[in-house]
Order: sequence, then C-alpha cells, then structure tokens
Amino acid sequence: MDTLVDTVVDDRYKIIRLIGEGGMGVVYEAHQISVDRRVAIKMLHKELASDEGWVRRFYNEAKSCSMLEHPNTVRIFDFGQTKQGQLFIAMEYLDGESLKQAIWESGTISPERTLRILHQVCAALVEAHAAGIVHRDIKPDNIFLLQMAGAPDFVKVLDFSVAKLKSQEGPNTKAGMTFGTPHYMSPEQAKGKSSDPRTDLFSLGVIGYEMLTGRLPFEGDKPSEVLLQLSNQPLPPFPTSVPLAAQNIIFQATEKTVKRRFGNASEMLLACEQALRQLPGDQSHHRAASSSFTNPQQGHEKVNFGIWASAILLGGALGAGLFALTQL
Repeated sequence: MDTLVDTVVDDRYKIIRLIGEGGMGVVYEAHQISVDRRVAIKMLHKELASDEGWVRRFYNEAKSCSMLEHPNTVRIFDFGQTKQGQLFIAMEYLDGESLKQAIWESGTISPERTLRILHQVCAALVEAHAAGIVHRDIKPDNIFLLQMAGAPDFVKVLDFSVAKLKSQEGPNTKAGMTFGTPHYMSPEQAKGKSSDPRTDLFSLGVIGYEMLTGRLPFEGDKPSEVLLQLSNQPLPPFPTSVPLAAQNIIFQATEKTVKRRFGNASEMLLACEQALRQLPGDQSHHRAASSSFTNPQQGHEKVNFGIWASAILLGGALGAGLFALTQL
C-alpha cells in the first residue's frame, strides 16, 4: 500500500487512493474534509522542493494558474507545501477519459468531433495566453473529455502550471526530466528556442492531424529523429476524406515558421467555427479512414483566415473511467 493512503495532507485532504505516477510526482484521489469534496491531489517529488528557486517559481506559477477560470481549464483549488516538504496542488477530480484514450479507442475521430475538441482547447488557451501563461506541453494526455449534462466531449485542459514550470527548471533538475513531449513539440521547442503562445497552437495542430488520420505526423525510433522530422519535414498528406476546411486549419497551425501560423488562439478558434459551418450535415458520422491521400503541395487551396471580429468568452496512461490529472 502507498504510504500516504489514509493519511491527511496539510490537515485538510485525506488521501483515498493512488491514481497514477510519472516523472514529476504522483496523483491521488482525496477527500477535502472542510467542504466534503472529492479532489485530485498532485504531490510533486520531494527532490523538487530542495531548490528554493524552484519552490518560489512553483508558488508563483500555481498562483497564476489558480486564477484561470475558463470552463475548459481544469480548476486548481489549492496549492502549498506539506510539513514533510512536498509540494502539492489540489484540483478538481475528473470522471471521463483522456483524448489519448479516445484516439486509441476510435482509431480516427470525425472532422466534426475533432473541430469541436480543438475549438474548446483554443478557448482555454485564449484565457491562459492572455494571462501570460504558455502551456508548452499540449498533448492528448493533457486533454480530458467529460460527459456534461449528457453531452459528450466537454474538454478540460490539464497541467498548465506544471507544464510551465518544466520550462523553467535549472541545473538542479531531477535527472531524466524534460519539458515538452517530442511528438507534439514545435520546431522552436525542438531547437531549444524561446516559446510563445503559437508554440501551443503547433502542438494542437499535431493533435488535430492525429485525430483526423489516426497516426502521428512525425515518428521515429528515437526522440532526436522525431524532432529532426518535425523541424524539417512537411506535414504528411491527409486522406482525401478529410474536408479541406479541416485540413487548412491543421496546415496553418503546424507551419514551421512561427509568423505563418495563426496569430493567436482566438484566430484558430474562429477558424474552427467557420470550418464547422462548412461541414455537411452528416459529418458527425464521418470517419477519416480512406487509404487515398491528397498531396498538400498539389491542389491544396489554403484559406487565409485573417483576423475576424468576434466576442470570445475567456472563460502515463491509465485508460478510461475514473481518471484525475495523471499526466505528471
């Protein structure tokens, strides 16, 4: 049995069970005693609390991320440090499945469903980017799908605070810890350059490609091979069954040159809205499973989405079922 099960963290959270663990720590289901609420507690590894600078950054970033209020962003209720020195974050407990699990189950995801998921992630990013928070680790593991009032695929984006903290680690970082996930990194991340909000949009474009085709655009036996491909190779062609409106969004989001991508998450969100309006009425049942592919350099008509005026509301793997912030 895990040593923390049945103990009380910070005199407030009774640990119920271990949910999962990873490179930065472990996640537990817990009971918040004061308000009788089920929560997820992320306990970061003790090694991370040995660096005063890291602890200071943790508090600064956790405080910033706790102010995010968009419905598509996971809610952070509390954060702090235990008497034993471990850093922790208390978050809402989620009941659903990760996008990674959904892709694994479906193989491919319909254009309509893909665009609706991308739209919601963009909505969460609009608020975060406006607050100066760049996620830097957007991937299917960090996108969670819930059933809300009987409606499927209500998105929750996870790990804003920890993802940003990873990018600021110093020389005392725990061995083996990296920031970002190679298959979803932007070219500038792969080259060790500074990131801005459009880094998240590149990662989201890669996820869109994976949903629509059932495969990653850049693969290799080693992370270095993947990074080399995503930095230099064009995006592979789509099946001809994927509507051009959806393809155009992915092509623009994954431009190698930062300035050629969407200018911000609001632009990509609006592009998703426009693409959804262009889909035929039966697209909700469409599956991108054709073996015939288009060539993005031949016959690909790129849409200039521009900047539209609109009111924007700023609002590993454990499988399906009860799942709470397991990507550490």
